[in-house]
Amino acid sequence: MKSKLLPDTVYRVTKGNTDGSVEAGDIVYIDKSDGSLVNCKANGWLNKDELVPKVMDFEYEPADDYEVVRERWKTYIKRVNACTK
Repeated sequence: MKSKLLPDTVYRVTKGNTDGSVEAGDIVYIDKSDGSLVNCKANGWLNKDELVPKVMDFEYEPADDYEVVRERWKTYIKRVNACTK
């Protein structure tokens, strides 16, 4: 997919990137507060200044079965019940 990743929208990686930091099957999103790429499966993130072309050349699709949840002191993703859509 060539479109831009939208902040706080969860995506499923369908093809990993050139440098190997993002793999097929990873669940990722762009954090709206600082622009970092959060990789939930890897339990980590890449800062906005690290998002160079060889990092961002992965392919992805929307992961409609997840959503970003922001609470006062934490941000996380949760799986959405498909029956509630």
